[in-house]
Amino acid sequence: MEPVDAAAIAERATLDLDPAEREIFLDALENGSTTVTYDNPPFAPLRTLNPVEHEGRYYAIAYTITDTHDALGVTVEIDYDPRTTSGPTVAYQDLPARDRALLDSLVLPTPKRRIDGRDMGTVDVYRLDEVEGSVLTPETQYDYVTHDGETYRIWVETYPATVADYRYTVHEVARNRAAFVRRTRDRYQFHLNGLAPAEQEIVETATGRTGYVISQVPQERAAYRSLSERFQAHEAVVGSSTDPDIAYGEYLVRYEGTTYWAEMEFYATPTDTA
Repeated sequence: MEPVDAAAIAERATLDLDPAEREIFLDALENGSTTVTYDNPPFAPLRTLNPVEHEGRYYAIAYTITDTHDALGVTVEIDYDPRTTSGPTVAYQDLPARDRALLDSLVLPTPKRRIDGRDMGTVDVYRLDEVEGSVLTPETQYDYVTHDGETYRIWVETYPATVADYRYTVHEVARNRAAFVRRTRDRYQFHLNGLAPAEQEIVETATGRTGYVISQVPQERAAYRSLSERFQAHEAVVGSSTDPDIAYGEYLVRYEGTTYWAEMEFYATPTDTA
């Protein structure tokens, strides 16, 4: 449990977007919506309900599936130091753009991990129109790829898949940070009071520098489980679970006059008591 002020609440309760997610967000913000086709939601981070801050304003993101299509799933594995390099070979830069994208995570930057046999792999999905120009799918024409003076062995396997059209929309939820923090407090913050002595001891420890690590002592585990149920009765800002034996969440808690960002997890064992 860490004390938080308004700035910390705003930072922790918003999404950090990677470049691909930000492109989707900005496109939807500018045009009212944007549609992305893939086998799963390309923008579905853990904090799906948490807004995005952009130029001082805060926006919520949502998506709907508008259509589905047949596609081709692809698995590719690579060996960075093959015992032989005799076979059909292609230069990475000569591959079609879509095939280069398939291999990007494997050859860029220059790989360092080299073990005997297949070193790494990745999966992807090709739309059927992307398969038409590919030399690696549906059946690869090459066994080896050269890149920066190195020759790598590749294995490509394909299988039927389905992709969906995900239509993303955004809407403003707060015009500034003060309004967003107020909204966050109203929705998530709860008071942690009326604790049993064993529960309070756990909370006092959790507010220290090292936090509280769940004990193996049955009585302390029972107190921790009871405390976790108090948390589960409220909505988590991040995570949460309705299973009393498997719980995780990040919560906004008011305790003895101070607001805390609390991270709580509990995994029951067969010997735990309710």
